[in-house]
Amino acid sequence: MPTKILELPSFSGDGTSFIIATNSDWLDSIFFISPQSPDAPITMVGALVMASNIVTVTSTIGLVPGMPISPMPALYDQVAYFVREITSPTQFKMVDQYGNPQNAMITDASAQLVFQPLPLNLAGIEFRAELRTTEDSEQVLLSLQTSDGTLLNGGNDGTLGFNVTRDKLDHLKARDYVMDIVATADGHVINLFPAGPATVTVTVGVTVT
Repeated sequence: MPTKILELPSFSGDGTSFIIATNSDWLDSIFFISPQSPDAPITMVGALVMASNIVTVTSTIGLVPGMPISPMPALYDQVAYFVREITSPTQFKMVDQYGNPQNAMITDASAQLVFQPLPLNLAGIEFRAELRTTEDSEQVLLSLQTSDGTLLNGGNDGTLGFNVTRDKLDHLKARDYVMDIVATADGHVINLFPAGPATVTVTVGVTVT
């Protein structure tokens, strides 16, 4: 099955920066939103009926199957709820994270519902990043990749996480560096920063660990 690599967004290097310290781990993350999804949460009032997975709202415009719903007032058992099938202009069905019907546990005619953006499924995509002093420098000061776990592909949760332990940062001096991220899958190679790299500012921590 093909991956979603061709749906990956392009980021602005000028608008992207990371700040890391050499006395702590680098644990930032990037959240990828599906291009079919709104890029911000949608809040609306919905009518819930106990033991039913059908929700009635004023309008389902903007909702996309797969969107997480939070917070759910019926979520006393801490089960995750997602939009499944949009059955009419004013109704949709809920499922759990496995796609099984998920019923509301209370009746509430005016529940406040927040629909989170739909994550882009990153399964099957390899990511790689390199840290250099300048774009034209031949020296790679830090290499990150999903194949060795320094980058973590979250799959269908749409998250790419940095997982760099502080011992791998000891050699870096306090200054600004440049970095881009390259994705590979299905015979495609995509630079997520095509217009120029992001900035990574390294600071030397004060507290000794």
